Amino acid sequence: MLAAMSASLRSPTPRTATTAAALALLATAIAAPAATGQGGIAVGARAATTGFGAEVSLPLGRRAGARVAATGGSWDLEFDSREVTYDGEVDLASALAVADLHPFGGAFRVSLGALVHDNELTGSAPVRDLLLDEGIAVPPGLELGRLRARATVQPVAPYAGIGWGSSPGGHGLSLSLDLGAAWHGEPEVDLGVDGPLDGIADQPVIVELLAEEERGLEAELADYTVYPVVGLSLTWRF
Repeated sequence: MLAAMSASLRSPTPRTATTAAALALLATAIAAPAATGQGGIAVGARAATTGFGAEVSLPLGRRAGARVAATGGSWDLEFDSREVTYDGEVDLASALAVADLHPFGGAFRVSLGALVHDNELTGSAPVRDLLLDEGIAVPPGLELGRLRARATVQPVAPYAGIGWGSSPGGHGLSLSLDLGAAWHGEPEVDLGVDGPLDGIADQPVIVELLAEEERGLEAELADYTVYPVVGLSLTWRF
């Protein structure tokens, strides 16, 4: 079970593909008012469970708008598979693109869209711990290297949420809140090994041992199909 050990959010580390997608979406959002003759674009900063970044929005009418937020960051954590504990890290890099509907014309909004991301979970653990968990005797002091795990999910996740923020007809400074979820499916895990054991990693007994551990990690992560999105944004609408 995942057990977060550190809530240290470090500087954003977006990767190339997601950064390009985010910039393209932001450019579209900024250019749209010129194309449609509408004003009222809003820009600002964002802090969310997806990381730190920027947000751009524009009105599409009296009760509707479009919004893009690009964020990133990293979280440290530990996670377990049976008796093996991994030192892990979640790398976040995403662009949230949504359409906002203000059904009552005020601050309350319903948002639908997608989270386009390159998020991943990586972790490492001593090979020794895996062998001992399997009942294989390991001489004291024998260095066998480390397991390397990487978990990923589908890169485009449908998003739905509610929130409160500046209405499309508003002006000036605004603080907004998002409460939503992105459905990214079950994580897929790739497990490898480095160090002294790497040279025999293709042996049948080692292959089966790693495959069993990989299945165990996927079973532990199988319930994590939804990413909660909670975000605060401070924007200025022109």
